Amino acid sequence: NPYIATSDSAAGAGTDTDVCVAAAAAAADVERKSQCSVEEAHDPAKGLHVQVHRGYQARRAEFWWNTIVSNARWFRVKYKSGRFGKQCETPCWTTFYGGRTEYEPYEPVPDWLRPLVEEVSRDLNMPVPFNAMLLRLYFDGNDEIAWHTDGRTFLGNAPTIASLSFGANATFEMRRMHNVWPPLDGSAEDCIDRTTPQRDFVVGDGDMLVMLGATQKHWHHRVPKEKGRMPKLNINFR
Repeated sequence: NPYIATSDSAAGAGTDTDVCVAAAAAAADVERKSQCSVEEAHDPAKGLHVQVHRGYQARRAEFWWNTIVSNARWFRVKYKSGRFGKQCETPCWTTFYGGRTEYEPYEPVPDWLRPLVEEVSRDLNMPVPFNAMLLRLYFDGNDEIAWHTDGRTFLGNAPTIASLSFGANATFEMRRMHNVWPPLDGSAEDCIDRTTPQRDFVVGDGDMLVMLGATQKHWHHRVPKEKGRMPKLNINFR
């Protein structure tokens, strides 16, 4: 095999091997992307830019489901909310990798997840690879995540947030806000833009929903409870 390096021809064979591996990876990317369609919801006047990459990881969905379930440790985190001033518990199972090392507990992105992080970062043409991954497990239809924005100061004014789903179909709901950080004096309902229709996206096994541009500054999103929903995994790339 001309692409297997030997001790006395390592330099030349290594170059050929790199070319061979790169060509194989490129061919796999072309095949995968050919099976993926992209839907867009783009409304600059409303600050909305969403892409849904249908079937993005459909061919590898079972592999990633098994890999995540076999390796991730899941938590229902109990914490005191600085914003609400009360004890809270996450309404679904979660785990977190990466982020900023000064925040404890810090757990680096594991080796088994790195290939997927690199692939998603490359396919979305990220100038800097994603370095914080929030994984959620919605065990059944009683698990949910409430209305919120993923916008944070350290992410900048126009962050790209990718949300990759595996398992059962689920509804990803979005509503436009006049203020994505509603006051806590009971007037939160007044911050909803009721003149703009809610946007709902059903995401399935291997689909990836991407929020871009100013979306986090103007829109909340959630995954609501859904009767009869089977287990679903989600990876949030930041």
